[in-house]
Amino acid sequence: MSWKTRFVTQFPAKVPLMAAPMAGVSGGELASEACRAGALGFIAAGHMTTDSRLQELEAEIAIFRAKATKEAPLCIGWIGFSSFHTEQGFDIYERILKQQKPAVVQFFAPAISYHPTTGKSNVEIAKEIGNTKVLLQVGNVKEGEEAIAAGADGIIAQGSEGGGHGLRREVGNGTLPLAARMVKLAAAAPHKPLVLAAGGIADGRGVAAALALGCDAAVLGTRLWASKEALNKDVLKQQLVVTKSGDGVHRTRVFDQIQNVYLNPPWPEPYDSCGALRNELSEAWDGKPSELAAELSREGSTVVEEYKAASKKGDHSQAQVLAGEGVGEIESIDAAYEILMQVDKEAREVIANLPKLL
Repeated sequence: MSWKTRFVTQFPAKVPLMAAPMAGVSGGELASEACRAGALGFIAAGHMTTDSRLQELEAEIAIFRAKATKEAPLCIGWIGFSSFHTEQGFDIYERILKQQKPAVVQFFAPAISYHPTTGKSNVEIAKEIGNTKVLLQVGNVKEGEEAIAAGADGIIAQGSEGGGHGLRREVGNGTLPLAARMVKLAAAAPHKPLVLAAGGIADGRGVAAALALGCDAAVLGTRLWASKEALNKDVLKQQLVVTKSGDGVHRTRVFDQIQNVYLNPPWPEPYDSCGALRNELSEAWDGKPSELAAELSREGSTVVEEYKAASKKGDHSQAQVLAGEGVGEIESIDAAYEILMQVDKEAREVIANLPKLL
């Protein structure tokens, strides 16, 4: 039996699943395996700020095209605040659209950016240059309303249970209420964009829950971070397996506050927050932004250098390990194709069993 959601009829996918574009994690191999499983597999452009970053992206695209079938759709995700920080960023974006011709592009933090000279949005540019589908990721209803008005083909409702960057916890929404509200708002819009749920979804039960809300698909992030094809250090991946529940995760500003000392441009408010595993560093400073700011500005402070060193060697007691609250459902590091096939199978079984409740 084949899926009938709008996601599989309007997007180049066979199952209602999307592999999130996680910066430093989602490369060409992971994207190609996701596509092989029938999902939308994304390559993360991440902070697309320089020509060297462009070369890194092009290398991952080459891997994707070498491994994927000819029909597999190229999908690329951008981080907005850094990628479109300058006019050069828009030039790079337009070059990618013209040369690589992605089938789908995704944006967040923020979802919508405007060219400093022409005033055109990233959404408008994608529509003008090619027949490119646009997904905009939002963290609360206000952002969602703006994304619908911008003409997005789909809205990714990312709840605060998600791993990685997103809105600060005081302004973000939970996955279920945000997705449910976006379904209603999208249905009332003239162009009726699709809605995808993201945040804390790690298995087929979560996918079935998203579909029950009226969503067209679900997004997997943390579960695919714990895949063999994911980039980044294996020692950090293993922490996703040993963390037995969402109790081991919190949405914190600690890591961004430290990284913003040397990042250019820095993560801006309100996106300077991430879902990550609790560790010694984050537990020591979480909820104490003023005290941490004072420590970081103190002459002789070693916090930044110690953090950089820990990140380089994969010391998870200090280094950031991004993860959503569904991490407790991850029991092993598996091949991405197998993960997605299992999630698809489980979602079908859950939905098939629901009539038995009545």
